[in-house]
Amino acid sequence: MFMQTRFDTSLWLPRPGESLLDYWASLSPIAPFFGISWRFAEADRLDELERPEPAAPSRIDTAAEEAELVAEPAPAVAPAAAPAAAPAALDDLTEIKGVGPKMAQRLGEHGITSYAQIAEWTTATVAEMNEKLGCLPGMIERAEWVRQARELADYVEAKRA
Repeated sequence: MFMQTRFDTSLWLPRPGESLLDYWASLSPIAPFFGISWRFAEADRLDELERPEPAAPSRIDTAAEEAELVAEPAPAVAPAAAPAAAPAALDDLTEIKGVGPKMAQRLGEHGITSYAQIAEWTTATVAEMNEKLGCLPGMIERAEWVRQARELADYVEAKRA
């Protein structure tokens, strides 16, 4: 940009045959919009600037990356509201208004994968999940996830039958 390693005073002098208006306009960075070359454009070319070579990754950086690749994922914690009888079906939780892809992923991390699981939530479970998921206080109640999940679970059951 404007940083130079050396200061060239000739850039400030008028060029031969340059009118006074062109001289003043060429001092502005928006000069090319008026069909006039910018006076300092020559100094901004990348080939003239002295750029340091990018540093090679250190052994510490590569060891940390390898450790991240080798590390095993933490086991998913089973939620208190999950039914113990049968494994839950995988439903598209983003169909619930207020549940986006990231929130659906967080729900999946806590073992919530179906509408039926959310439909069984009590007020205590809602408060617990509100904290676990990092939601805004009262978000689950305001968006009525439990009511929506009941309706969607009924719809899915009717469709399967």
